[in-house]
Amino acid sequence: MKIRHHFISSLLLIYLLTACRSDDLEHDHRIQLSLEHITSSEQDVTYEGPNLSDNGTEIILRGTLFNQPAIFLSQLIDTSWTPLQAIITPSTPINNSNAKFISFSKNITSHGSINYNGPMVYQGTIVFAAELDNLKNGVFYSIQKQGEWITNAIMQTGDIIENNKVINLDAPYINKNKVYFLTSLKTEDEKTIYTIFTFDIPSQTLNMVLTSNNNDISQYWDMSLNKINFAIRGESQTTHAQNIYLHEQSNVLKSVYSTLYLPPGTNRYTFGGPSYFSDNKQEYVVNLVRFYDVLTSKYTALYSNIFPNFLWVATHDTIMDPQTNNIKDKIIDVGNPTLEINANKAWIAFQGTATKHKDRIGIYASSVNLHTIASLTSRAPIFPVIEPDDILQGIGTVSQIFLGSVSLRQQKITVATQLHTGEYEILLFHIANI
Repeated sequence: MKIRHHFISSLLLIYLLTACRSDDLEHDHRIQLSLEHITSSEQDVTYEGPNLSDNGTEIILRGTLFNQPAIFLSQLIDTSWTPLQAIITPSTPINNSNAKFISFSKNITSHGSINYNGPMVYQGTIVFAAELDNLKNGVFYSIQKQGEWITNAIMQTGDIIENNKVINLDAPYINKNKVYFLTSLKTEDEKTIYTIFTFDIPSQTLNMVLTSNNNDISQYWDMSLNKINFAIRGESQTTHAQNIYLHEQSNVLKSVYSTLYLPPGTNRYTFGGPSYFSDNKQEYVVNLVRFYDVLTSKYTALYSNIFPNFLWVATHDTIMDPQTNNIKDKIIDVGNPTLEINANKAWIAFQGTATKHKDRIGIYASSVNLHTIASLTSRAPIFPVIEPDDILQGIGTVSQIFLGSVSLRQQKITVATQLHTGEYEILLFHIANI
């Protein structure tokens, strides 16, 4: 199967925009947004939301090839992206196993959030979660040796760890040669233990970093890793309330939020998984919070420990037109944020629905100067990256857009789109304040 590729040395679309809210005139951020077209699919190929490696030089994603699940990889070599290649498929052999892959799961636990099972990549090593034809699921890694991809299991359901049976796994991440992932274990007396493991690939060493036996957090979901530290979503055994927790070097979990403001008309909320980033001085997170009234969903917002007094983005926020600087639309729903700190600026990319396209998501971004956080009297601006029905010069008209869980790195945002023609595209947006 050949996949058609477009390699473009120059950026296809460059425009400047000023994005601010109508009630937020203290912010007047001129933004440079440029588009790089990575690849187009042919018939019988589909793409899901892509993820970027930490250094911004690798794109990894799930999709399908001839209606079969596949994991695709593209790498930036010098100034060109390699052809998007299906690295792992159901026919990929697993070292020392006769089992076959049947799915590269979006969600293989009962409470996980979409996309938090990867795949992820770091310098050519791919980690991912998968379901097998023997009814097990597990965490795996693939590495290229002498031109051949070798795939190994790290842990699978049914494995015995210190007399405890593995019953669930999810959220594999990788930093350098170390894989981080979450598990649920069942003890001999039928008690469930939630754990965080690391696996060092060169030494093949498995290490239990944290366990719910040693802290008040009864459940772990949705890990987000940056460098050697991470954040998770968890639930307190004492209060049964969810929160976002930062992993401290002393192997303890520290809650991010003490109390949350409840918007009028709502009486409860649930957390989405975090996006975590460390600038080596401080740890930052951003995450979805969904508020409810008794019967229906009413309000969604992106919270962050960056802002002491504000939500970052919320339902009813305005989106500004990049050409006229007038109000273009309003946010209805938000989710799936990725956070990055770069040159004292905090950036997020996230998906959202707006009043113009209530049934299709667009991709939006926002930034704030960390040096001015304490003096802010209003929230940071929102600007559109790509929206449904956008016309991309030389490519086509956008129908659907898909975002991964690590969509923003090195001030690049990667997305998958489906055009009105049915073709899928992988795009890379370069963003910068000027």
